[in-house]
Amino acid sequence: MSSVISSTVAYYLTDFWCNLTNRFRPKPPTKPDYTNIYTSPEYTPERYGQCNQGTYIEVYKPQNPYLGDNGKPKAVIYLHGFALGASQIYGTHLEHLVKQGYYVFYPNFQTGFCSFPLLKLIMNWRSF
Repeated sequence: MSSVISSTVAYYLTDFWCNLTNRFRPKPPTKPDYTNIYTSPEYTPERYGQCNQGTYIEVYKPQNPYLGDNGKPKAVIYLHGFALGASQIYGTHLEHLVKQGYYVFYPNFQTGFCSFPLLKLIMNWRSF
């Protein structure tokens, strides 16, 4: 029991000291430089199908496709989690993959949630 109390006290003292000095706060890592692996910084997103029918898909086509050892272009099929169908959630990762030259296919097989309504996002953002 005493080890739990001493650990808790140590945590709160460290937290207090870090907040007081701000010197020991963890710093975010520097952003990696991907320029040497981005073989296709330009790409074209295309959309097909109907969201309300569960046939919606986004296809990201790189300008300079990455060709594997067999000389054929490589593709990624990016499947979302349950109820997280809007591609805006994964946009940064999708862009990261396509800029490396991969064709990226993002199917949305759930009906009715293919994107965030822009007006709702703006209204929610202003309420913060």
